Amino acid sequence: MTMKNVTHIDGAELRRIAETRYGGNSEMKSNAGSETDRLFHELQVHKIELEMQNEDLCKSRDALETALEQYTNLYEFAPVGYFTLDRTRTISRVNLTGASLLGVERSRLIGMSFALYVVNTARPAFATFLGKVSTSISKETCELALLRESGKPLFVQVEALISEPGQECLITLMDITRRKQVEEALDRMGAEATKELEKVTEAADNALLKMEEAEAEAEAEAEAESESESEAEAEAALLMVAEAVENARIRAAVGAESI
Repeated sequence: MTMKNVTHIDGAELRRIAETRYGGNSEMKSNAGSETDRLFHELQVHKIELEMQNEDLCKSRDALETALEQYTNLYEFAPVGYFTLDRTRTISRVNLTGASLLGVERSRLIGMSFALYVVNTARPAFATFLGKVSTSISKETCELALLRESGKPLFVQVEALISEPGQECLITLMDITRRKQVEEALDRMGAEATKELEKVTEAADNALLKMEEAEAEAEAEAEAESESESEAEAEAALLMVAEAVENARIRAAVGAESI
């Protein structure tokens, strides 16, 4: 915020300028040196001094009004909420942004305890935070969930500072609701992704187990088939031996008869 510099003229300089202005006015020039003329001269010069002082005061007033307007705009329409709490921690001042954050008319906020707009579960932590602020010489920060009149959630970053020990508490609120919603969405997505990964891992383990069981069954069946084939081959060999023995016996018997 800038404010125009207003030049204040000291008494001697003011007198000199007034004398110059009076002397430059041909209608006010006096050629006589009587007491009356001297008094008239003083009155005219003093009148000019008063006019110059009035101009100076008007410039100062305009500069102060401009500065006040700029300060008011910066305070009222800042992107953050400004709250001033008195010694009992009730709201004594609040800017338009702060009232807008809570969704409550400013006139209804004045005189209300700020803690009433803190969610019930966070009030003990907020009381501890204010106690810390009261004994600290530096700015303290925390994150807080507040109650909007509309019922919609409001998460804020709080910066608090005591103006003087045991006196007013100056609070700045920055809306971080969007950031909190994004963080919560990311947390949910992460949890869901973890569950899905666990399901996929479990399904993969089950599939691997079934494959191992199938391989074991196939090996068992292969061994069983191999044993069955071996037994069949043995039986066939025995039959061939028995047949050969029988044929030999028959040939021996025929040979004996022919003798």
